[in-house]
Amino acid sequence: MARHIERMGPHRRIGLVLRIDELAIFMFEATSKRRYAKRATAVFTTTVASVLLGLGPCDAASLDHAVIGSTSGAAAEFSSTLDRSAKHMTPGFEQAMAVNAILLSMSGTRSELAPALDQIRSCGAPQAGMATLSMVAESRRNQLDTVRALQVDALPGGAILRSALDDALTMSLNADEAFVEWARHRSTGGCSASLTEDSAYQSGLSFSERATQAKQRFVDLWNPVAQLYGLSQRTADDI
Repeated sequence: MARHIERMGPHRRIGLVLRIDELAIFMFEATSKRRYAKRATAVFTTTVASVLLGLGPCDAASLDHAVIGSTSGAAAEFSSTLDRSAKHMTPGFEQAMAVNAILLSMSGTRSELAPALDQIRSCGAPQAGMATLSMVAESRRNQLDTVRALQVDALPGGAILRSALDDALTMSLNADEAFVEWARHRSTGGCSASLTEDSAYQSGLSFSERATQAKQRFVDLWNPVAQLYGLSQRTADDI
């Protein structure tokens, strides 16, 4: 029986819980102690729901509270609680979490970029700055490979979302590679490479601007999806 339930999809599990809820109401209201029927029904249904949906104590307490209200209000809130829990069992949620993991990685990569550029601009430590930029570029390549392998078929507008993130990372990587070339000019030339005239530096600025635009297009698509699955919304500057 347990193995059969484990193989059920989330929506079939929820349907089973609701049918058990109906059975519990019938069973407990059929007893002579009708004044205990509502509470007994709540306890019975919450316990079954917790087992079938794999809920923790906090979620189970939330269900218990939802089921005990007024009869009609409890039914609506109970269904809403089950729906929220079911989201965390769907392919869409798993795919959204995979996208979110990449965004977290991108945020970490971005945080290393500005200090490295400052080291090169000031000529305080151009070699160290160039080494950091090279690592940033490698991280971008890995992130881009991960994005291109993402499964997004269960996300709203998933293919468009993935394409927008691909564009943003591609522009960012192009900018990083241009800045690495500029850093090489700057470090090997005794910091003589001009900030305004060096072609690699100018190319880096151009790709950075395009990357920011692409990131904005992505977050405009991502934020409604993030809200749907209870994940953090982003700005272009975050990634």
